Amino acid sequence: MDSLQHKPDGRWAFDEKVGDCFDDMVERSVPMYRESLELLARIASSHIDASGKATIIDLGCSNGQALSIILDTMNAAPKAGRLRCIGVDCEDHMLQRARKRLGASIELVQHDLREPLPYMLGATKPDVVFLLWTAQFIPIEHRARLFREVRECISPTGALFVAEKLRGQTSRFQTELAKQYRAWKIRAGYTAELVDAKARALEGVLVSLSAPEQKQFMQSEGWSVEEVSRYLGFATYYLLPR
Repeated sequence: MDSLQHKPDGRWAFDEKVGDCFDDMVERSVPMYRESLELLARIASSHIDASGKATIIDLGCSNGQALSIILDTMNAAPKAGRLRCIGVDCEDHMLQRARKRLGASIELVQHDLREPLPYMLGATKPDVVFLLWTAQFIPIEHRARLFREVRECISPTGALFVAEKLRGQTSRFQTELAKQYRAWKIRAGYTAELVDAKARALEGVLVSLSAPEQKQFMQSEGWSVEEVSRYLGFATYYLLPR
């Protein structure tokens, strides 16, 4: 199902209506979506040993689309006793879709990332953690704890991969970025009315930082940070625990 007919009704929520068209929506809403995931997946491959043994966690996995692309790019598949994959999301209907897409070999955990991570996630000592266009939907007051918890539980040789939408560093930059992003979404097939309706629905729900703020925030929680890509204000990062 495509997302061209989906119009938000009030405040944005990842509800069943969004779930029905999520694949199409994210492709039309996130510039360089697949390219970004494939690039991060190739970097993440260096954190999986030659035998294929590793634990991968996707925090905010939604319907499993991103994790599916990542595993395909890494040419990896969950194997008993080797590669362990865990998807985490707060929406049950998204987890049901992830189960259908990824199969029974993927562990799925229903959890709200505004709350402390369950003990079982930290106890896995993950080698790779993905946080893809997810932290931006978590209230600022909860984000620091999440980044800190991941750093505390991740393997010493592990990595965190983050994708975020950024705010312009000044009002002038933000105005121009917003104008170009709006034009990009219209070229992707949305009407101007739908683009504006979604923007209004996301106000106060998606809260972005500027590029310097985002990097400083992650560094302050004990991470070494390398920006991997950026296009129209959408950036990806490669983080290593300090």
